[in-house]
Amino acid sequence: MSQRPLLSLAMMVKNEEDFLEDALKSAKGWVDEMVVVDTGSTDRTVQIAKDLGAKVSFFEWPNDFSKARNETIKRSSGEWIAILDADERFVGTNPAGVKAFLKPNQHYPYQAFLLKVINLNAGKETHSFLSQRIFPNHPDVGYTGRIHNAFGSISDLRRQFDLVQCNGLDIIHLGYDKKVFEEKKKLERNLSLLEAAVKDEPDVIRYRFYLGREYIIVKRYADAEKFLKSVIEDPKTEDLLKVESVQTLLAMWDNIQEDPFKRIELGLQFLEIMPKDIDLWYFVGKAYLDMGMTDEAIVHYEQSIKNMEIAQIQTSRAIVIRGVIEYTVAEYYWQKENLERALHFYKLVFQHLSKNHELMLKTLPNLALALDIYQEFQMLEEVLPLIVDIHVQPQSTWDNQVNLNLFFQILEDLSFHQKYDLIKKCIKRARVINHLIVNHPAYPKFDV
Repeated sequence: MSQRPLLSLAMMVKNEEDFLEDALKSAKGWVDEMVVVDTGSTDRTVQIAKDLGAKVSFFEWPNDFSKARNETIKRSSGEWIAILDADERFVGTNPAGVKAFLKPNQHYPYQAFLLKVINLNAGKETHSFLSQRIFPNHPDVGYTGRIHNAFGSISDLRRQFDLVQCNGLDIIHLGYDKKVFEEKKKLERNLSLLEAAVKDEPDVIRYRFYLGREYIIVKRYADAEKFLKSVIEDPKTEDLLKVESVQTLLAMWDNIQEDPFKRIELGLQFLEIMPKDIDLWYFVGKAYLDMGMTDEAIVHYEQSIKNMEIAQIQTSRAIVIRGVIEYTVAEYYWQKENLERALHFYKLVFQHLSKNHELMLKTLPNLALALDIYQEFQMLEEVLPLIVDIHVQPQSTWDNQVNLNLFFQILEDLSFHQKYDLIKKCIKRARVINHLIVNHPAYPKFDV
């Protein structure tokens, strides 16, 4: 008798040939089973799913998203279910790591793992929210609602779940990208369905939240604020949905440069309730920065960084955002001439941002100087060649003399400290770079 799979990916699809392959590939290799239920595709969707090893079956569209979603769960054999749409992708440094935590606890089957869903528009994040995406495969656990499926107990909508946020595994949602939106015609569908749902069922708080998010996409910001605030201020709103609504509203306000005082007031109000929330500390800090209150901004940025460390968030996106925050804090301490604190945060930037990130290019000179001052030669050995590497880039070959001058200045300091092995390595590297520059097409040639 074959052992039951631990984790099944459950997907419902229709005419998703442009998106399904990458969605399945983001799960393939760490889920134990991929179940795809097709509701009437006329393109290559079914063949793509089969080619990637998914178990494909068919289900006539019932004009009800929750019924279709629950059917995918019924057809999955895993002990646990992971939910993903075709226009979504799992992202994370170690997705399989979540499987170690898939164990029943005292709340079973009413337990679930929250993943952060990041919505993109034109390749940039518009907003993000937490969503219950991994949960036990149990007959009473699933979805209700005609449009946006509300997760929970099917027999008792008021039943509370034990919810745990999963760090290190996020979901990227492409469906709100402008180009994708135009192709899939989701804009008109979502707005009309949600507006009708809110009118027909005004007491379903989650519909108001979804409608507020949808209004952000179409830049109807006043309408978005109205509905998100109605969710936040409703005493019947569950805590998780209230957190998502506050985060979404603050992200929108930050994006449209709403009055910083207004952003600070809302953020501080909920920081008293949710002091461990990473996004709230960041958005309040950003608002203080926009007001020119830099000292207060840095306090909140540093707390956001501390909360990231405690939560051990490892997704690539979160690491980049953290690097950007750390750069702001490092520059603050550098200007205050607190070199020790500046060096601490420059090191973190160096750790979290890619070597070709625009802020890394700004970080390297100050980082190198601080390392030289504190005689941290081991790390300096790694940083100095990167300063020279900048000159390989055609767009920066001729306008970064300050970095090259810094390179030679530090070589002099190394000579003073008799770090001859390091000097030899750096000069060898400089010669290689110089050869590349001289032979680069952008290098000026003169006829004598």
